[in-house]
Amino acid sequence: MARPSSIDRLEPEVRETIGRLREQGRTIDEILVHLRTLDVDVSRSALGRHTQDLDRIAERMRYSRSIAEGLEKQFGEDEGAGKVMRLNISFLEEMMFEVLTKADVELTGADVKRFASGMLDLARARKIDTDREIKVKNEVAGKVEAIEKEALAAGEKGVPLERLAELRREFLGVRG
Repeated sequence: MARPSSIDRLEPEVRETIGRLREQGRTIDEILVHLRTLDVDVSRSALGRHTQDLDRIAERMRYSRSIAEGLEKQFGEDEGAGKVMRLNISFLEEMMFEVLTKADVELTGADVKRFASGMLDLARARKIDTDREIKVKNEVAGKVEAIEKEALAAGEKGVPLERLAELRREFLGVRG
């Protein structure tokens, strides 16, 4: 593997400052001036490559966010929220995999530990999402069972069509 770039070898606080300034729309030259006030000496080309990476990541995050918003509009907030969560988890997994498989990235033991911790957090997020889905399905199943019992107690052989239409509206948001 190639050695880390001069920017990657900077203190985390300095890299965060670069990221924050880039988010504010600062140019490479403005960032260089600021870094020099902090007695940090980096080349313009190294900073340029680093900010290009930051811009690519920011663009991917904007794209992910736009997909999530589109899903939310298409499926509604409740159902969209689960899809958004799954989309974000997949996005983070993809980003982590990309970093781990980059030939020019050299990871330290601390980096590997952070990635492992991140993967554990993603697994927990997936479990929370799965548990939420199971809970909702169990609630729906319980309500349907109660309605079937109610219909049987009323002497009906099944659930009346009006009640089915009401259930579709209540649970699925479907008309009629």
